[in-house]
Amino acid sequence: MHNDALVEVRLIHDLNDEKGELIFSKTKKELIEDGFAESDWNGFRLGDSFTLTNKSNETKVRVYSTEYDISDERSPHTYLVIIDDGKPIPAKI
Repeated sequence: MHNDALVEVRLIHDLNDEKGELIFSKTKKELIEDGFAESDWNGFRLGDSFTLTNKSNETKVRVYSTEYDISDERSPHTYLVIIDDGKPIPAKI
């Protein structure tokens, strides 16, 4: 993933939701500057878990879906995440 690639994380509350609520949209470079990612970070993989933090709380989420063009390292990377309650994620058919 190139430093200029846009990284978009969207929270879904329903497994039928294909758009989700936008949590953040930043370049990889901005995520590195914010301390969210390391310089060698190449994006999330299905099943990855991480914590979203805001002023009032922390929410553990898990990557449910990814979308990007594997042939273009500058392409936008969109990740749909769900709240990680410790239960298995149903298979997407």
